[in-house]
Amino acid sequence: MATWVDIFSLSVSTIVFVGTILAIIHFARRIASSAEATKESLRNRGISVSESGVSIKTDKRFDMEHYVDATQRGIIKAMDAAKFGQPDIIESASSLKSQGETTSEHDVHAKPASTVSGVAMQKSHSK
Repeated sequence: MATWVDIFSLSVSTIVFVGTILAIIHFARRIASSAEATKESLRNRGISVSESGVSIKTDKRFDMEHYVDATQRGIIKAMDAAKFGQPDIIESASSLKSQGETTSEHDVHAKPASTVSGVAMQKSHSK
């Protein structure tokens, strides 16, 4: 026969076990509801999250003119960032001249003559 201690132990164990399961279910629902609220706020800002991926809503439509302008800006930025020629030879020749030393006819020395789209065009000095 079961004593009152056995019944009390069974009751406490059952309550703890059921309480743990209910706590896990409660926290899982809270996490799911906060994730759903986050998805809704992102959806209001134009970002849709689903099982298949993420999609972003844009209001802009590029026509051919905007596309060509953006491409030209990219090309100009790339040309501005590029360096042409041999800068080591140019720098060494100009540093020798600034120190008062003479350079021979075989040294390469070029100065930027004009710029086109931010790129320095160099003249060659030939006799």
